[in-house]
Amino acid sequence: MDKETLKQLSSNNDFFDFINDNLSADTNKLRLKSFKDKSFDVNFAILQIDCKNRIKKKLPEIYGNNKFLFPHILSTEQCTAQEIAKFHASLLDKNEIVLDMTAGLCIDTYYISKTVNEVTALEINPITASVSSFNMSNLTPNVNVINQDCIEFIKNTTNHYSSIFID
Repeated sequence: MDKETLKQLSSNNDFFDFINDNLSADTNKLRLKSFKDKSFDVNFAILQIDCKNRIKKKLPEIYGNNKFLFPHILSTEQCTAQEIAKFHASLLDKNEIVLDMTAGLCIDTYYISKTVNEVTALEINPITASVSSFNMSNLTPNVNVINQDCIEFIKNTTNHYSSIFID
């Protein structure tokens, strides 16, 4: 999912209405239906329903955000729970510039960004990085998501960070 496609989806109310209208539906049955009249990728919308239902208790704030998107099911399993992410953020000070070396869905990044001055988030998977960048651009102004291997980034960066986070 590239940034342009994500941007188009973000303004497609039918996409988000479909997700919200089907949150309690059986996604396996939805996959068997024909939705030829839809102006969006129905499989991606069904993925969103699956993911939202998986994070309902783990990430209640994100669950309540209708425009937060998920790149794949694995991201919901690997992401940090909301309370743990808040704890991680509480360990940092407001003037810090943080490097998150293993951003994933950017849950830690998001909560850290509420505490610190700036966060650079590294994610090696291009689809995850694209979706996370999209989400962070809608949630917070002080996060830069970069699609790059963290080891390569560290080898080549001239930037200085007051804290480095890796989970």
